[in-house]
Amino acid sequence: MASELLTRTGQVAAELMGARISADTGEPGTFAWTQHLLGAPGYRLAGGTDQIQRNLIGERVLKLPPEPRTDRVPFSQLSDN
Repeated sequence: MASELLTRTGQVAAELMGARISADTGEPGTFAWTQHLLGAPGYRLAGGTDQIQRNLIGERVLKLPPEPRTDRVPFSQLSDN
């Protein structure tokens, strides 16, 4: 939820400031918003992508059945090759 909130905050700031947010104009506070706006997509990746986090909550907290995985094979089904 935090990454979503930070992304939305950046969007609102961009709407309010308009073109002033895209460059360091020397106005107090504009440069920090530029950094925030450009860094917002990275917030989603910093703690794991949003979809992975939702999947973890669903499987571990809500005890929903796990999604099918094609990258894992049970040890008993491995061949001797």
